[in-house]
Amino acid sequence: MTSRRKFISQSSLSMGVFMASGLMSRTFAQDQSYSDEDISSFAKRLKPLGRILELEGYFVWGTSPIVAPDGKIHLFFSRWDAKKGMGGWINGSEIAHAIADRPEGPYVRYSGNPIIDYSKLGNNRQLEDGNVFMEDQRFYMLARDMGRFDHQVGIILESDDGIRWSEPKISYFGYSN
Repeated sequence: MTSRRKFISQSSLSMGVFMASGLMSRTFAQDQSYSDEDISSFAKRLKPLGRILELEGYFVWGTSPIVAPDGKIHLFFSRWDAKKGMGGWINGSEIAHAIADRPEGPYVRYSGNPIIDYSKLGNNRQLEDGNVFMEDQRFYMLARDMGRFDHQVGIILESDDGIRWSEPKISYFGYSN
């Protein structure tokens, strides 16, 4: 089992890739008045890259990048058909995959996307907010259950290649508002 220190280190690396990749920027902070000493040196070095992953005909959100053993950036993200409008995530969100040599891309989308799609099960069954990490050369995805079980649990899936994922298992218990 991975130590807490190693897990945090890997998660921090993923977050660094996430932020450095331009998928997240600190533009939200530009409207705030923060003192220079409140902003970390890490945040000061970040340079937004703009949008690096857009899919015509889809809304994209909830990205989870990871540097895999092959040295490439594997990006897992939620998407839904834009024809369903902004509320389309409620019954049409799916998980897709793309790979790049560098965080800023260009990203090559996996031709077999989506890699996870529970919407075909009906009744608002999906997962969202997937967070991918690696342990012992395996991919793991922690995600929020959106109806596969009962909307009140977190789920975990496993994969050897980041493409073919196990059936979900409950990873933590929560509550619904």
